[in-house]
Amino acid sequence: MLISLIIPVFNGDRKLLNLVRKVSMFRKHYSIEIIIIDSESNNDTVFKIKNLYKNMVKVVSNRKGEFNHGLTRNLGVRIARGKYVCFLSQDISLINDQFIHRFTHYLDEIPRAVAIFGKQYPYHNASAIEKLNNRLFYSALGQYSNKEGVVIQDINNKFAPLNSKNYLLWYSLSNVFACYKRSFLLKNPFPETTYGEDILIGKRIIEKKLIKIYDTKSACYHSHNLSLQEFMKRQLLELHLKNNLNIPRDRMSLKITYILHQKWSLFKKLNILEPNILDP
Repeated sequence: MLISLIIPVFNGDRKLLNLVRKVSMFRKHYSIEIIIIDSESNNDTVFKIKNLYKNMVKVVSNRKGEFNHGLTRNLGVRIARGKYVCFLSQDISLINDQFIHRFTHYLDEIPRAVAIFGKQYPYHNASAIEKLNNRLFYSALGQYSNKEGVVIQDINNKFAPLNSKNYLLWYSLSNVFACYKRSFLLKNPFPETTYGEDILIGKRIIEKKLIKIYDTKSACYHSHNLSLQEFMKRQLLELHLKNNLNIPRDRMSLKITYILHQKWSLFKKLNILEPNILDP
């Protein structure tokens, strides 16, 4: 088994059905398995997947009250049989079919590489806040990509200074769309946490002088339509995580809501929001 695709699920919708349909087609070219970890969904999407794909998809039940971003993914790693494990969020839409080839290629070819993650574009109907947050992060990291479109995050060959100003660039990972060597995760499981398990494992990778990679050419759509209250709650979670990682507080994220509320027309004129490259 080359790769295990792990999808944590709760009340997945049409996006999940489309995602499973698309990744199931990769079985023609790759040795893969698809594992869904379902946390007591109360709609019929997982039932439909079981009927449509039968032996092609393994569904594992997990109690909703026991869901944890770190521990649930560790469960998937233990069940998986692949050399690589790839985590996909239930609400992404794949933009291209390159990611399995590119993810496994770089993990094979670059010594000490244990993780790789791809670029995320916001959906067309995402809120302005989501689009701006996405643009701020991926533009900041993507400026360091090489001619192949990847940022090799190696402490022995620094792409940027490793200091408090750049800790977030160095540590960032996103399990929305990421792949790991399973052998690494078996020895270094995700921490038990309700938020930021991927960034915490990213920090561990750098501290162990291993390598993780950001691939700009492997891309997906992903965003949330958060209410203002939900957005601010997420900002507080991010600030708590940054404090734990000794990352200075970034006031920009806290000011986004106010700026967009007051000066949205100015942002449109300045063309700050990156256009989607296509509609899913």
